Amino acid sequence: MRYLAFFLLIFWALPAQAHRINIFATYQEGCVRGEVFFNDGKPARNAKVEIVTPEGIFRTQTNEEGQFVVEIPRDVKEIKIIAYAGMGHRAETIIRPVSETESEKSVPQKTGSVPWRDVFSGLGCIVGIFGLLAYFKGRAARGKS
Repeated sequence: MRYLAFFLLIFWALPAQAHRINIFATYQEGCVRGEVFFNDGKPARNAKVEIVTPEGIFRTQTNEEGQFVVEIPRDVKEIKIIAYAGMGHRAETIIRPVSETESEKSVPQKTGSVPWRDVFSGLGCIVGIFGLLAYFKGRAARGKS
């Protein structure tokens, strides 16, 4: 009974994440560009978008591809972006623009290789999942005998 409750709890929470929306946005030269999309990658068409800055609130709407562009004053330290896609779907993100000299210093260079830590972490997760499956299958087999 405990296992049934555990699995129901896990699978009950999954649909809640399925309809979540995400925002990807960048700021460059006085312009905020971004897109709003659902977890499955589909664009949030005609979603209302608010860009909140210390200078004011700027409103727009996404196009059919889920993209938006808004011009805002330059030299903004923090930009809060809020998207409303209807039926309670809401997402929020904050971006902090940096100057060109700061961005050149802070952008890491890709090396093209995958860190070993990530590889072993992924393999450990896979082995752990198969271990759990073997454990539950063994318990079920012992219970039938």
